[in-house]
Parts: sequence; C-alpha cells; structure tokens
Amino acid sequence: ANRATVNALQVSPYLRHQFGFDAQGEARLTRSSVTTSSTTTTTGFSGNHLNRVDLKLGSGPSFKLLGWNLAYSRTHQETMGAVARSTSLEHVEAGLRRTLTNNFAVTMQVGYDDNNYVTTTGTAPRGSLYSLGLEWLPSPKTRMFASVGHKYYGPSGSFTFKHQTALTTWDLSYVDR
Repeated sequence: ANRATVNALQVSPYLRHQFGFDAQGEARLTRSSVTTSSTTTTTGFSGNHLNRVDLKLGSGPSFKLLGWNLAYSRTHQETMGAVARSTSLEHVEAGLRRTLTNNFAVTMQVGYDDNNYVTTTGTAPRGSLYSLGLEWLPSPKTRMFASVGHKYYGPSGSFTFKHQTALTTWDLSYVDR
C-alpha cells in the first residue's frame, strides 16, 4: 500500500550567442514533469508539470570598467492531485557592475517580481527589488562578494566566499532572500 512508481523527465535546451565583443546572451527553455502512480493521502500529490523560460543578455569583454546585465524568467507550474493548483512566477532584473580597481568592484541590481502563489499574509507576492554589492578579489583563486537589498517581502542580503587550492575548492554562501 505504500509503494508508488514515480516518473521524472526534464528537458532544457538552450541557445548561447556572442554578439562580437559587446554582448553575450542566452535563451533557455525548461520543461519538467513528475508523475506518480498513486496519490498519497497525506499530501494529495500525483504529479507536477513545469514550463520555464530564461532570457539573459549581458555585456561582453569590451566592457572592462562598467558591465551590465538584463535577465527575465517566467515559470508556470501545474500541480495535480487532491489539491490541484496553478502557479506562475515572473522575474525581471537589470544590473550594473563597476570595476573600481583590479581587486574591487561594486554592483547594483534593480528588478520586479510578479508571482501568484498563495501566501499566509494575504498580501500579493509581487513588487520591486534592489540591492547593492561589493566584490573583492584578493587573488586569482579567491573571491568574496556581499550584498544588501530589499525585496517586496522585506530585507535581503547575501555573502559568498570562494577559494581554490591545488587540491581543494572551498565555497561558503549565505543567502537571505
């Protein structure tokens, strides 16, 4: 009675293009599907279908001091079972990166989220976002990045530390989103 067959499939073709030395872009489509042969009584889950579009465009190698990026994503998910629901997530963002020295850069991101998932607060899960960040590259194999910002639901921030040695790679991240 507690056995089920689960089938999962994900396909994610993409196209990357370099626009000379000025820009580089990527377009990706993702389709995933999970189905199960039985609906569990505790979750009521019997399947999930997801469609996602990701579009990215960013500055190329000719932008040495001031880089830029644009990103758009849209996800549509259908959950099947005792409680069927449809969820859409949409995100658009633009950013700048200003190199200050060989070791330091500052970043800025602005954007907007428009989602329709159910919240416990009753407020719509949509609104603007922004962040400011600082990147430090003390050596070619070490990178630290920290950012603070705000999203429609409150403050956000992140910290990343990456370091490579001859035999190991260290990666420490904290994200409050």
